[in-house]
Amino acid sequence: MHVLWGWWQWLTEQSLVVARLSSQPQGLVVMPIVRSVGEHADLMLWLAEAGGDGIKALHISAQQHQQRLYDSYVEEQGAAPEGVTRQPDLYAPATTSEAEAVSGLGSVEQRAGSFEGVPYYVYRALSNLVHAGLSTSRVYSPVDDQGTGQLLNTPSQGALHDWPKAALADCAVRCCEAALVFSREVRSLQLSEQVEAWCSSLGLSTQLPARITRSAQPPSWEVVRQAASNARTDVSAVNPILERLAAVPPASGDAAFVLRVVRQVGKASRALSRWAESQDA
Repeated sequence: MHVLWGWWQWLTEQSLVVARLSSQPQGLVVMPIVRSVGEHADLMLWLAEAGGDGIKALHISAQQHQQRLYDSYVEEQGAAPEGVTRQPDLYAPATTSEAEAVSGLGSVEQRAGSFEGVPYYVYRALSNLVHAGLSTSRVYSPVDDQGTGQLLNTPSQGALHDWPKAALADCAVRCCEAALVFSREVRSLQLSEQVEAWCSSLGLSTQLPARITRSAQPPSWEVVRQAASNARTDVSAVNPILERLAAVPPASGDAAFVLRVVRQVGKASRALSRWAESQDA
């Protein structure tokens, strides 16, 4: 519950930034934030599916990150950082399901593409406006078919036509997906009603996306551009949805309150209940 809460707060705050800046002339700079929102929403769905194995995978990932950071420092500086020891191997996969969770956590494509309704090609398309390349350059220096280029201080009209609208729509969908996870884990009539209203506004199902096996090739770049251009969610309708998502969180930020709510959830595992009781003690 604590992990989900942290991710929820992170993605709603980021989504508000996208909502406030995407309509500005330089709004395309929020694209890396849109990708981060998608990653956090995907992780919430992933953890809802992975359960305890997912928590174990997160600890393993954090341990490996600290170890790699330490090793990189030693390699470059020729000595260990003063007063710091290398993270010991406290965690390791003990079962096949834990190993699969670690693998899923480590692969953005595998994780993002493994749930129905969470298209990986959107994440891939946004890469073009995150990593340095021709696409980021062409936003401010478009070149036509005859090879004539322009040097602009604001994004080209072509870029502004497709992406800001798609960014807002994607953030709204991601926030609703994250809220669906909470509506399953936290029994709150107010939250359930709000989530249903948000999903209805966006034409989304109120069911959590199911795990699928990816086999088909992702749509072409032109299909992605067309989807962005024809996004049926109007920008003016998305902004208030995002504002409400952040203004009315699913639970209090107080840890004790969250633990009390967790114990009320009928589907909570016995292990989680024992853990909650130990925290109260």
